[in-house]
Formats: sequence, C-alpha cells, structure tokens
Amino acid sequence: MISRSPHEIELKLLCAPASHERLKAAPCLVALSGSRKEKHLRTDYYDTEDLALSKVGIALRLRHDGRKIRQTLKVAPATKMEILRNAIEIEDNLEAAASKPDLGCLPTEWRSRIEAVLEDRPLEARLTTDIHRITYLWKSDAGDEVEIAFDQGEIVAGDKTLPLSEVELELKSGHANALYGLALDLLEIAPLHIGTRSKAERGFDLLEGMPVEAIKAANVDLPRQCSLEEAYAEILEQCLGHLLSNAHAMTLGHHAEALHQARVALRRMRSAFSVFGGVIGGDTAETLSSEAKWLGGTIGKARDLDVFMMDILGPVMEAHPDRRDLQKLRAEIEKMRGEAWKQASGVVASTRYTRFLLQFGQYVAAMDWRPLTPRDILAPGSAHLFADDALDKRLSRVLRLGRDIADLDIEDRHELRKRLKKLRYTLSFFVTLYGKGVTKSYLNDLGKLQDVFGALNDVAMAEHLLERATAQNPELAKAAGVILDWHEARARKDWKAALKLWQRFERHAPFWRGE
Repeated sequence: MISRSPHEIELKLLCAPASHERLKAAPCLVALSGSRKEKHLRTDYYDTEDLALSKVGIALRLRHDGRKIRQTLKVAPATKMEILRNAIEIEDNLEAAASKPDLGCLPTEWRSRIEAVLEDRPLEARLTTDIHRITYLWKSDAGDEVEIAFDQGEIVAGDKTLPLSEVELELKSGHANALYGLALDLLEIAPLHIGTRSKAERGFDLLEGMPVEAIKAANVDLPRQCSLEEAYAEILEQCLGHLLSNAHAMTLGHHAEALHQARVALRRMRSAFSVFGGVIGGDTAETLSSEAKWLGGTIGKARDLDVFMMDILGPVMEAHPDRRDLQKLRAEIEKMRGEAWKQASGVVASTRYTRFLLQFGQYVAAMDWRPLTPRDILAPGSAHLFADDALDKRLSRVLRLGRDIADLDIEDRHELRKRLKKLRYTLSFFVTLYGKGVTKSYLNDLGKLQDVFGALNDVAMAEHLLERATAQNPELAKAAGVILDWHEARARKDWKAALKLWQRFERHAPFWRGE
C-alpha cells in the first residue's frame, strides 16, 4: 500500500556502541521490554552514476526486512535549518523477487520529478546499510507515542565502510515536545550527539566525498498576518536550525566559515530573546540566552584567531614574505589558534552543548512561554505591530550613539558596531513583513556600514591578540609593530569611509514607518 507524502518526524542521536548497552539497561527502557522488537535490515540505496538524486535531496531505497522488500522514497526538507528531520517519506511493498526500484509505484507527481532528474540515466545500487535494529515503543503520560530505534551496523559504499551507531526517536503520534523530553532523559544516561545527516547522506559522502558548505542564515519568512507568538516560534526555530546546519562542517576540522556561522547563530538567538524579552520569555528563555552567550564566547576565541590569520596577518605576510620575525609570529599565533579550535571542538562535542540544543528545541515545541504571555500576542497581525516598535527601539539606540560619530572613541565605536549588528539581526527577523522594494536600499547601506565597522573591530581585536603573543615572546614585538602600523593606516581610511556611509545611512527614512 502506498503512503502518499506523509511527513516522518524523527530525532537522530549519535552515540558510541557502549552507550547503546547503558541506555537499553536503563529502568525506563527495561520497563518497555514487552514492546521490544529485534530485526536485521539490509538496505540498498539507488542512484545514477553521478548521484543525480542525492544532489537534489532525494533518497530511493529498497529495504530487505526478512522476506519482505519495502521501497521507500525520502525527500529531504527544503531547508537544512531544523533540528527534527521532517522528511517526506513514500513507502510501498514490492514483490519478494524485486531486484530494483519500481518507479511505477510512486504517486504521479513524484514519479515525474524523479524521471526529470534521471533524464533516462539508469539507476544502480550505489551503497548499502547493514543494520541490527532493536526498537521499543514509548508512551508518555499525555498519550504521545515514540518509537525508539537502536541501530548498529555499517554503511558500505564501494570498497569503503563506515561504522554506524545511533538512536532514532520517531514520533508515531502526539506532540514533538515528547521527542525532546525523551531525548533529554536519555542524555542523562549516556553521552549523545544530535545527528543532522541521514544514513544516505553519510553513505554518499563516503562514496564520493560530497562538498561540505557553511550555511548562512536567510531572512525569516513570516506571513504578513502572523501573530506575535507565531513569529517568535518561527524565529527561534530558524536560529536553532542555523546553528545545527553548520554542526557537521565544524566537526571536520578547521572549517572557519562554519564556525563563524555558528557564532552568528548564537548571537541571533540572544538577539531574538532580547527583542521579545519584554513581551514573551520567562526563566527558560533567560537560561537559554545565558547558555548561548557562553557557547558563543567559547567558540568565538577560535573565530577571532581565524580572522587574525586570514585578514590581519595574511596581507602583511604577502607583502613581506621573507621576514623571519613575521614567520615566527605566525607560528605563535597558529599555536594559539590550534588550542582555541581544540576548545571549540570540545564544546561542540560536549553533553552541555547537546543539552542546550535539546532544551532549546523543547522550549519552542512546548511553547513554554504560554502562561506568561497576554492574549493579544495571539492576534493575527500582531507581529507586524510589534516589529514596528522593536525596529524603532533598535534604530533609536543606533542614532543616539551615532549623533556625534566623528568624536567617538574606540570603545564607543565598538558599541556602535554592536548596536548596528543588533539592528541588522532584528531586521532579518521581520523584514519579510514589509515589501522587498522598500527594504533593499536600506539593507544594502546598513550592510556596507556594518562591514566597515567590522573591519575596524578586527584591527582592535588584533591589538589584544598581539599583546598576548608578545607577552609570551617579547622577541616578536617588532613584528607586531609592523602588523599594527600596516592596519592602522588602513583603519584611518576605513574610518573616513565609515563617516561617509553613516551620513548616507542617516538620511534613510525607516521603511517600516512608511507602511
């Protein structure tokens, strides 16, 4: 029987094989022994030679389950920015003798889409998963049902293999909040990490080394008539997804842009909590904001050193490639950078980080702010009214400090940069509530102003890093002086550019008040 485009809601948790045994021995699972099922699953994934389906987020598989063969089409969500995998899944039981997928079983819409991607190219079995699966059915007091699946085995792609050990929580009925609560309970028993990639994605990466890219945050897509509560939930969900979508790239090593985007995601989270704090929030929001600050500060150290190596030291080394003192300084900074990345990687792999992600997801899913909020936040269009006032407040703080911009000292310039960034984050939350035509010029000029202030901040950050490096090795003081002289000359030009850009930005009328 065909299941037409249902959405499979699941949470994937990666763990060591030893953690499986600890989890299965936990009293909460021992009590579920009556629902325990055990099976061996071999699954073949089909694609073209150049992985045409995989490249557009489609996985087509045949699963051998005893004497049964089940064909499944899985379609990845349009956005990578979500903690729960919410894939479209279409299943059909095939004849036991079936040796390849049967596209004729698929709904017409999906069959046509796949045929358009294939362009008459043949489908071949490109990789296989060989899994031993143990499942339990868990029920909450509220009646939610979640299947807990312990998977151990391997992914085989050509002559390469990848061990696999994970726990999947799939919502069978009820509310997604139940997934988070159960995952948090399991986290107290054994270390777990949220998995953001499917078995197929990992297999095709093993097969051909699929490119890993950092993911930038897009503007939050809010319907014009959405309520304030709907906006709050959507914004927080996107912030969480932005952080998660860069997690895999960060685990692969020094992926500087992915780490940068992770820090941006954490800052956007804190900015969202701040913007809504006077109306929606509560103790949980304050706790999550505090954790986001700690995480951002920890990984931020590595990001600062990445920027120093690429944007501060890089151009000076290019101009003076033979200076040995600069080479020694680079080696010293590389040591500091390696330690900072080690610390950042440790944080991302920590139980504290996983707990933060799960608690954040649970807060949004459960709408934990509900008892604290007035009824008018539920009214259609209330997000638009709130956005007008929130943007007014952010802009007012920017203009107040920038009124005497030519006389600002270094600390005030830094503060103005932060206020501009908070204004930009707030705009990214609400900008789709307004017409694109009226926002483009404003956002472009704000972006240019931010870039210049960011470059100025990089120079100030470089001074602190060089102080640390020369304190450990005074022989590097001359090299540090060369770097600062180079960039202070550039900073003077940047400041002149900032003054001109400020004048242009200041002339803009707030587009949100033109509606």
